[in-house]
Amino acid sequence: MVSNTLDRKVAVILSGCGNRDGAEITEAISTIVALSETGAQYRCFAPNVDYKPEAFSSLTEKAPREARNAVEESGRIARGDIHTLDSLKTGDYDAMVFVGGFGAAKNLCSWATEGASTKVIPDVQRLIREFHAASKPIGAICIAPVLVALVLGKEGVEITLGAEGDAALEARKTGARVTPCDVTDYISDRDHKVLTTPAYMYDGAKPHEVFSGIRKMLFELVEMASSFPPHQGLYRLASGVPMSLTKSSKTRVAVFCGGQSAEHDVSLASGKNIADAMNPSQYEITLIAIDRQGIMRLIPSLDDLRKTSLDRPIDVTTFKTQVSLLRGPNGPKVVEATTGKIMAELDVAFPILHGPFGEDGTVQGYFKFIGLPFVGPSVLGSAAGMDKDVTKRLLRDAGLPVGKFTILHRHKQNRGETKRDFDSIKKELGTPFFVKPANMGSSIGIFKVSDAAKYETAIKEAFQYDTKLILEEFVDGREIECAVIGHHELTASPAAEIITQHEFYSYEAKYLDENGARIELPANITPDQQKEIARLSIAVCETLECRGLSRVDFFLRKSDGRFFVNEINTLPGFTKISMYPKMMEATGRTYSGLIDELIRLALERREEEAGLKVVVG
Repeated sequence: MVSNTLDRKVAVILSGCGNRDGAEITEAISTIVALSETGAQYRCFAPNVDYKPEAFSSLTEKAPREARNAVEESGRIARGDIHTLDSLKTGDYDAMVFVGGFGAAKNLCSWATEGASTKVIPDVQRLIREFHAASKPIGAICIAPVLVALVLGKEGVEITLGAEGDAALEARKTGARVTPCDVTDYISDRDHKVLTTPAYMYDGAKPHEVFSGIRKMLFELVEMASSFPPHQGLYRLASGVPMSLTKSSKTRVAVFCGGQSAEHDVSLASGKNIADAMNPSQYEITLIAIDRQGIMRLIPSLDDLRKTSLDRPIDVTTFKTQVSLLRGPNGPKVVEATTGKIMAELDVAFPILHGPFGEDGTVQGYFKFIGLPFVGPSVLGSAAGMDKDVTKRLLRDAGLPVGKFTILHRHKQNRGETKRDFDSIKKELGTPFFVKPANMGSSIGIFKVSDAAKYETAIKEAFQYDTKLILEEFVDGREIECAVIGHHELTASPAAEIITQHEFYSYEAKYLDENGARIELPANITPDQQKEIARLSIAVCETLECRGLSRVDFFLRKSDGRFFVNEINTLPGFTKISMYPKMMEATGRTYSGLIDELIRLALERREEEAGLKVVVG
């Protein structure tokens, strides 16, 4: 047995080796490593059956002649701590995981030859039914979800087998709902307490991708297996008694999402992904949504946030517990707004609030005032990076390359004597040119203008998002992005290129049209251009005092190969299709490791600032 911190016991079901003796091994080791990371106990089981391997020998490229025993094979993976499947008692464990591999389809059932018409072996059928009846979670990896489908399919259980294909079509014959899923993700059927992840259902999957999906799945499985109410101890509840407010070894993090800007829905999706990626054995997580009127609301559980998506965002006003942040004698705290009851004490904030009232220094100033360290750039860096007019003037004065631009203020545009018409802008910038709100992101309120009629429509619409507009010359170039991370020592990622199928990289292309843009990572540019864009990205962040994290966007002009800074994003999106985490993954960082690093940088900055004098003498 592995030592534990959460006292959850998980039964791991192995079944003998799969194709080329490798699939189950990688999936099994990934499972054991991830379970160990959660702090849960685990024990491995396998059926005591002999079988003739379908796998090829790596040396001879032929199937081995001798029969093998599933327990003996699995014992090599479990370092000898292996037990026969018939000895597994449901009452001794809080959750169960079927590792998968070809052995699961051959030795735990006959799916490999009979498909949906097969039956699983009696012990597996017994265990699935018993765990399900006891409301204990069941995890299944790779092809193993078909075991759950065969036993629970008539109840409408939801599973994944990766991409659409013959296996998914066959599994649907059991009555199960089969949902496509990326190798790095998983499907959670909370109603049936069944979690599944594709792993090597994707033949070309890389080991770290397989591990990522398995790890995410198992962290929720262990959370779901808690003997106390859901999430209590891992996530704070809006109702009932909050967790002990004494300092634990875990870092107490508040994730803020939503916000008062037009990027509210994107922020919710980013917050969901960040919270999902955080290790609950390492962090105590408080989830706070800010509604469109600026009211902070405690999200009862991660499950509630998981319901959001870009096409169907949740309504955060349904979360009834309104909260505030205060500086307390033991540090920053979250209190219920109406009663003053302490709901959480905090070590650090992770604001993933895009646009105004979140990315512009306002919330950063609030955090700093109450002594709460926060992820992302400082108050100054956030404010300077949010206002595209201020950004470009600072970069221009620092000698960094920016295109021609001009500014429109709504109060001046409404006065006839100071109004800028289309012809005056055309003379200054040429055509086409872009109209943008000065303080907005996610390509919201942006228009490409070529004539006077479109100009009037564009400025009218854009002024609905901001009282100041920036008008920029059109640069005929490729769209290149670079991610930056660090505090004193900034580092840049490999550059990526956005190849849009739309007229420009609009909100629809970014978030709504799955075919709206194609990403090349790394970008197809020369090594010298890679070095130049890294240098420029760091210079942009240093000029604007943007430390922690930022994404810098460029145009690479086709006519002469020159880079022009387009904009900086100081709290870039963290959705599953967002560029910042993707570019950081290209540096070797995992998504969860990136979250850890950003939190560490926030705490280091606070520690450094805490040593500054606040009195003279």
